[in-house]
Amino acid sequence: MKKIFQKKVLLTLGLFLTLLVIPSVQASFSDVSFDQPNATAIDYVQSEGIVAGYPDGTFRPDDTINRAELSKIIIEANFPKTEIESCISDNAEESLDYIFFPDIKKDEWFAPYICVAKINEVVNGYPNGTFQPANPVNFAETTKIISGAFGFSSGSDAVWYKPFVNQLGSRAAIPTTITSFDKNITRGEMAEMIWRLKTDNQREESLRWEEMVSLSTHTGNLENVT
Repeated sequence: MKKIFQKKVLLTLGLFLTLLVIPSVQASFSDVSFDQPNATAIDYVQSEGIVAGYPDGTFRPDDTINRAELSKIIIEANFPKTEIESCISDNAEESLDYIFFPDIKKDEWFAPYICVAKINEVVNGYPNGTFQPANPVNFAETTKIISGAFGFSSGSDAVWYKPFVNQLGSRAAIPTTITSFDKNITRGEMAEMIWRLKTDNQREESLRWEEMVSLSTHTGNLENVT
């Protein structure tokens, strides 16, 4: 009887010690569980102050990202806060209520980020002179914006986005969920690319140009509207 009791005590103690050494996983957002495919990346961009999520405590990783949101995330990840905060006052014309693009009003939350992106030639806008901040962003456009913000030297090609895709592919920064050049990327995928590039993480499974060509439903030359 004594031996049985001792075994139970040892088993209980062993279980207790095991629980102590297993790290707990705390989701940063209510809709991002520890087993969500982009959970580690989302936790990283949140902890680094690159994203804050929505007021209701969610991140919405499966939602597509628009041009304003993308600009904020990319600029937050690569430029100092002081440059972001002073961009409008340093560059805007006092007589105008917008900055660089007629549809980017100075008082919009995303205006400082688009200002920095424009000044540093990360974005150019549409041929008609607008930026269209609410438009979703496809993968081809994203690769160009990321390459510009990170300062990658990409060269040129008849297919304008190929050099940018190659830059991300060589750094293992293309999640396997992105199988088309014209796919509108999600917030989770954006976090994944930022995390891999900022931490130089090349251990994750990634696609390259050749693989994407074989998988993609669109291999033509998409319009360059970045």
